[in-house]
Amino acid sequence: MVDVFRSLEDSMKRLLPETEITDELIVDQVRTIQQLEQEHQLKADVVERLRTATSENDLAARDVAGSEMAMLQDEILRKSVSALYTLGMVSAAQLLEYMVNEIVDVGET
Repeated sequence: MVDVFRSLEDSMKRLLPETEITDELIVDQVRTIQQLEQEHQLKADVVERLRTATSENDLAARDVAGSEMAMLQDEILRKSVSALYTLGMVSAAQLLEYMVNEIVDVGET
C-alpha cells in the first residue's frame, strides 16, 4: 500500500506547478483567456451581422470570420487547459483535456 501512495505522490509532484501560485499569475492566466474570448466575440459579431449576406465579398468575409472563430475556440480551450495545469488545478485540467479530445474525436468522424 505504501508503494501506491509513494507513486501517487511522485505523480502529483510532476503534475503540480513548480512555481509559486501568485495573484499575478492567476490574473495573467485569466487575462490571456479573456482576451481570446473577446476576439472570439468580435468574430461572432461579424458572422451574425453577415448572417443573411448575399454578396460574394460579404459571404467571403463571413466565412473568414467563422474560420477564425473556430481557430480561436481551439486556442481558448488549449489555453484553458494550460492555465488550469499552471495553477495546479490538475483534476479540472485533465477533465477539460479529456472533453476537448472527445470533441475533436467526434468532430473528425
